Amino acid sequence: DVYYQKYQNMLPVKYGASATDKKLVTIILDISKSMLNYSRVLIARAAACKILDVLEDNDVVAVIEFSGNTEVLSAPVNVGDHREELKEKITGVNGKQGTFMSAAMQQTLAMIKDLPYESKEAFLISDGLPFDGSYTVDGDIIGDCAKQFKAEGIALSTINSACNTSDAISLMKKIAAYGGGQ
Repeated sequence: DVYYQKYQNMLPVKYGASATDKKLVTIILDISKSMLNYSRVLIARAAACKILDVLEDNDVVAVIEFSGNTEVLSAPVNVGDHREELKEKITGVNGKQGTFMSAAMQQTLAMIKDLPYESKEAFLISDGLPFDGSYTVDGDIIGDCAKQFKAEGIALSTINSACNTSDAISLMKKIAAYGGGQ
């Protein structure tokens, strides 16, 4: 519950001209093995479900999961028609080997950048522990991916799923800063 309260400052997400404007929100969910430590995957699932709770029925959401592979858990769908189904899919994800964050970011961007929504936002929910152990963002592929989101007009925010290492926290903050999100 302590971690859940930290997300209350970010959520609910309200943007666009009004609550009736159709928006695209994309959830990028880390399901790597490290997410099984310290209940991180439970926190990540709860954060993803909370995002669904605060979206308007006419908003559109896509859900991407990543570990060693990136998979589309849900292509863009109307939230109001699929909220409970999406929550079931999200709560059913489990840890898998690998954390290829940059590949997930690249595939997500390729999937959503040309979709016809004026308001687009993505949430990267992760422990911030990339597979290769590299926590640098400046000048590397993760930082470049985050910058591409911003360049395409898509705010990329991050939610750290309870990893307290300074490197992981720093990485997640830099991704959000480069991505124009929170």
